[in-house]
Amino acid sequence: MSLSKQMVLILSIMFLLIFSINILLSVKNSRDYLQGEANIQAQNTAVSLGLSLAPHMQNEQDPVLETMIQAVFDRSYFHKISLKNNQQKTLVEVNNALNPYITPQWFVDLVPIKLDSAVHEISHQWKIAGTLTVTLHPGYAYQRLYQLAKNTLYYSALTFLIAVMLMLLTVRLTFKSLKNLEKLAENMANSQFTTVKKLPLTTEVRTLTLIMNSMSAKISQTIQNLNKRMNEIGEKLHKDDLTGLYKYSVFETDIKKLYAEKHNAFLIKLKVDCLTVLAKEHNSKQVDNFLQKLAEMLLAESLQHGPKKVRVYRFYGGEFALLVKKIQLNALHDLAEKLRSELIQLGKQYQIIDVAHMGIAPFNALINTDKLLEAADEAYEQAQRIGVNSYAVKMDVRQSRDVESWKKMIFDCIDHRRYQIQYDKSINHIKNNTLLMEEALIVVKDDNNHSLPMATFFSIAEKFAKIVELEKHLLEIIIELVQQHHVDHMIAVNLSTRTVKNKAFHDWLERKLKHSPAYSKQIVFCVTAYAVAKDMESYQNFIQFAHKLGAKVMIKRFETQSMSIKMCRNLQPDYIRLSIELARDIANDEHKQICVGTLVETGSILNMSVFAESVGSDEDLETLKMIGINGYHR
Repeated sequence: MSLSKQMVLILSIMFLLIFSINILLSVKNSRDYLQGEANIQAQNTAVSLGLSLAPHMQNEQDPVLETMIQAVFDRSYFHKISLKNNQQKTLVEVNNALNPYITPQWFVDLVPIKLDSAVHEISHQWKIAGTLTVTLHPGYAYQRLYQLAKNTLYYSALTFLIAVMLMLLTVRLTFKSLKNLEKLAENMANSQFTTVKKLPLTTEVRTLTLIMNSMSAKISQTIQNLNKRMNEIGEKLHKDDLTGLYKYSVFETDIKKLYAEKHNAFLIKLKVDCLTVLAKEHNSKQVDNFLQKLAEMLLAESLQHGPKKVRVYRFYGGEFALLVKKIQLNALHDLAEKLRSELIQLGKQYQIIDVAHMGIAPFNALINTDKLLEAADEAYEQAQRIGVNSYAVKMDVRQSRDVESWKKMIFDCIDHRRYQIQYDKSINHIKNNTLLMEEALIVVKDDNNHSLPMATFFSIAEKFAKIVELEKHLLEIIIELVQQHHVDHMIAVNLSTRTVKNKAFHDWLERKLKHSPAYSKQIVFCVTAYAVAKDMESYQNFIQFAHKLGAKVMIKRFETQSMSIKMCRNLQPDYIRLSIELARDIANDEHKQICVGTLVETGSILNMSVFAESVGSDEDLETLKMIGINGYHR
């Protein structure tokens, strides 16, 4: 029962008791008053009538006696008037045995009225001539008492109803403010730090509302500060200290995103060939200045096309790269020619003719990152043979299978379930080293028993809408495993964007987990940070849907380039698994320690557990323990 109903019930009972006691006391006092008045009236009537009858008592047969008694009896409400002589012989007696007044019998039984008879001795010539007895009829008293009780009850009931209505209005207004506080508390629990705009009038509730508003605002500000700090640290982690360009780790992440985005893209790999000459003729500061100017030139070119279309990286030393998306081949040649002319201008400033060469290769979802870099290196070598500051494009990137071959093989694997499931990347508790979670991974091998590149496999399976069928079957196996073998730890299942957005999959999953509610909590849906960042709304809806089913959600490969703390707050996942790069060599990188520490601190506020993936050295593990992560994988 809600607090408002409890208060209404208690106050109603209190009012009811008060009004009941008030009615009882009122009826009792009225009855006592009427009894007293009736007895006085009877005594007065007996005295006055006795004095009137006294002169006529010498003749007991005098008809005046009866006439006078009958006259008095008819004028008022009497039950009986009796006149007896001194020998107690009844001379005159009149009575009214019937109740002429409409009073319910239950009321008469409930409220008895006792009226005493008034007795008066009649004297004549100083002798007792007779005795007059007068008894009032109680019907009149009952009538007045019953009417009084009804009126009291009606007015008390009316007062009670008005009081209850006013009380309900007051309670409603008060509890409306408390409902706002309840909603505010729920929002805070769900990582939505809002405030109550309209403050209540009740002093205590108003004070509590101000406190809650202040608390919510402070937590929100804390998260904003953590988000800002993490973004600043993330920029330092992802960008080269000398040039401010993105590092190779960011390039690897961007290539992984391309598998999901399915855009055409080209890699331009630029290698500076004059570093040795520069190092001999100039000091290190001047060499650094040259690399910074080159980086500024490349960055200015990327800004002209837009950072989402062209991104610039410095791998190491004099090796740079540009990842160009959504560009036609003729526009790519124009970009390369422009870069070539700018390299020539930069060389003139340092009296260097041959500054750098560029190798260009197209991205293809059928090849991995190593094959792409290898193709760009081959194009670079070709550019060196063309001439100074030249470039070359290698369009015929070697691939083991074409799209049709991949499609045929993927359809056959999924239709006939020719794949294996491995449980790997186990997450252990950071404190007691107990197993928390395993990840279910699909492994597919070719005819030569070689494992296929799964990034390509899933990319093509998603392209041709076969991924939903594959992931549904994987979930069926996981649920069956949990049921039959009574698995205690959680099992993570990877889901693609197509599956997450598939309405039929949602309906199927709801039916499946409704039959196994006890096992839902052991299933963790695993999604990648860069896939989530691309379609926040779809993933936010799916996370809410998964939570309703009792399942959990983990965002893996988390790094600040793809996601922010603000996104985590809106999504409300259960677990965050760091990218490999964030955990690698964290013992020797202060920026990484601050970044992970900020995420852990945020996770404690937003009820998210933070896991580390592929922890290498014992020093890194000890550092992660000190930071306070919840689990790790080695």
